[in-house]
Amino acid sequence: MRVITATPLSAEAFAPFGTVTQIPHATGLVSVDQAYDATSDAQIPVFQLMRTVTGPQPVAVRQLEQHPFSAQTFVTLSGASSVIIVCETGPSGPEEATARAFVCAPTQAVTYAKAVWHHRLTPLGDNAVFSMTMMHTGTGGDTVLQDLVEPFEVALP
Repeated sequence: MRVITATPLSAEAFAPFGTVTQIPHATGLVSVDQAYDATSDAQIPVFQLMRTVTGPQPVAVRQLEQHPFSAQTFVTLSGASSVIIVCETGPSGPEEATARAFVCAPTQAVTYAKAVWHHRLTPLGDNAVFSMTMMHTGTGGDTVLQDLVEPFEVALP
């Protein structure tokens, strides 16, 4: 099975897939303007909270997802890091050979742009709590799942 190694998340490296928002250490407000970027079909705001546990290492990637109508934003609420896995979009789905993995620090929020192929939330801390926000159409099709032809693993640095 192919193995890719995660690298630290940076706004520049992640730019083709969405945005990274640095959460300041000092008191202050940071806007995440891209959090609700959506097509005119997606008018229903979704805000979810989830408690997660760390899965096995290395991370096995067998399926990716995308949201064709809306951006999707994740923010840790418990100080946990996470693994962000993305790949480019090809004519018939994810371009598996372009897969990249990043380690998202607890001081970073991640927004996947509309229709970006990505792996589900992958926390690096037990009992981690995250928030997720996006827009839905209310008619279905808001999440597209794709099994990979060649699953791969992500090793942590």
